[in-house]
Amino acid sequence: MSKAWERQEDESSQAFEAFSLYLGMGADRSCAKVARQLSKSKTIITRWSSDWKWQDRIREYDNWLVGEEDKRVSSDIRQRYGRFSQISDLAIQKASEALMARDSDALTNGDIRGLIQIAMQLADKHREFFAPPKEDETVGDIQAAFINAIMGEEVDYDRLG
Repeated sequence: MSKAWERQEDESSQAFEAFSLYLGMGADRSCAKVARQLSKSKTIITRWSSDWKWQDRIREYDNWLVGEEDKRVSSDIRQRYGRFSQISDLAIQKASEALMARDSDALTNGDIRGLIQIAMQLADKHREFFAPPKEDETVGDIQAAFINAIMGEEVDYDRLG
């Protein structure tokens, strides 16, 4: 079965050409505009619109586009989560190695407070990760914000890959 925005069985090539033009017009579409562009009567275009259910087909196409965008965003979020997890795992590993290498008696209250703050910042960034992405936000932006929060300093992000 063909998709609603594809040529339908028994739909003439002229009717489909008109529909394709109508579909491509976006929110400013009208049968009158299609008629003018194709040098056809508005009556025939309106009849084709009705016979071939252009409004329903447009709605199905728009719904399909929304679904495709949702898939893209979900995939992007999964990728971001994977990269974020790698960075947070590395940060935890490095912090653990540093702790193990130190004499536990040498840890001051300030050291412990600092470790707790880092753990809390890590948890906060993890929660923020699941917020919907901003329109212009990239994976690199998220990595940068995460590392800055943990390290408390600017990092050379070109090295992150």
